[in-house]
Amino acid sequence: MKRLSLVLALVMATFFFCSTAVSQVIKGTFAIKNVETGMLLRIKDANKKDGTPLVSYAPVNWKCMTWDFQHTGKQTYQLKNLFTGKTFEPKQDESAAISLAQQPFVAGEEKQQYEFIPVTSGVYLIL
Repeated sequence: MKRLSLVLALVMATFFFCSTAVSQVIKGTFAIKNVETGMLLRIKDANKKDGTPLVSYAPVNWKCMTWDFQHTGKQTYQLKNLFTGKTFEPKQDESAAISLAQQPFVAGEEKQQYEFIPVTSGVYLIL
């Protein structure tokens, strides 16, 4: 029982620390890396066509893997690809799966905004 209480206390302390952390505005251009796979987010085949899916790719220093973070409020951002000048938004296909597809950047478009919740230094949960 003591062990369960200690674990619960640690979880609560971690939650309190994370929820009270002061967030800073993200400024600049960055690659978006999946911390589990080490892969970066990019436009498939560096294609400039609307509707092109986003894919995971091994890290390379390419413009198509770099995103300009444009702050829209609190922890919310629109991301503009440096190579295409476009952004992405969720797309549902025939199988009801949801993927991300490239679309023209429309300032303030709600479907193109993502919330970046800080987890640790330089690591975010993206909603």
